[in-house]
Amino acid sequence: MAASTSYISATSPCSSSVENSATACFSKLVFDNYVRRRASPADSTVVGLRYFNVYGPRERHKGSMASVISRFSYQLQETGTIKMFQGCGKYGDGEQRRDFIFVRDVVNVNLFFARGPARHSIVNVGTGRSSSFNDVAAALIEMCGAGTVEYIPFPEELKDKYQPFTQADISSLRRMGYVSPFTHLLEGIRETLADSGLKSLRQNARMLVGRGFSRDTKLAKSGRICC
Repeated sequence: MAASTSYISATSPCSSSVENSATACFSKLVFDNYVRRRASPADSTVVGLRYFNVYGPRERHKGSMASVISRFSYQLQETGTIKMFQGCGKYGDGEQRRDFIFVRDVVNVNLFFARGPARHSIVNVGTGRSSSFNDVAAALIEMCGAGTVEYIPFPEELKDKYQPFTQADISSLRRMGYVSPFTHLLEGIRETLADSGLKSLRQNARMLVGRGFSRDTKLAKSGRICC
């Protein structure tokens, strides 16, 4: 099994414009094509797994490479404010969307291919649903009981390179026989927070309210907590 990337999925510019892609993205695509050429004669499983936005517990050691969900939770714990980019293109402030998949689901997909009969394919490993950064922030703030959102200017150098939307087409994964449901975004966020110390996060919430942070944010009131 080979780890690929969602950046070369059908919803990504990398699949249609390789010459403008990052080197890492291009190298993944080259390897995917190699797998396609070599997989059919193989007697064992040969699959490329295109991971979408994986998140889950114990990501703090990743620093800036941690998932958006973990980074937002750390910001909320430490400052009471979640910072995210203003809008770009046709997407409003915080409305950029990602297909967030819980790490346990990724493990289950890997085990499905590792333990089953020989299979040959390149598949997307996502949920097939996208959620906005605002959705994630609203969920975190509601679970915390306090917090605010700050939209920061979108970097000029990223405007032509940033990927504002990802959503996995998981039809190939389903055709291969994987039928298990995926973890709901809210459930995954709760588990991620619980491992990070949700109890202390709630205590931080009371402290932050005492320091003047709003308990009722616009996002938390909007009801836009979905996946």
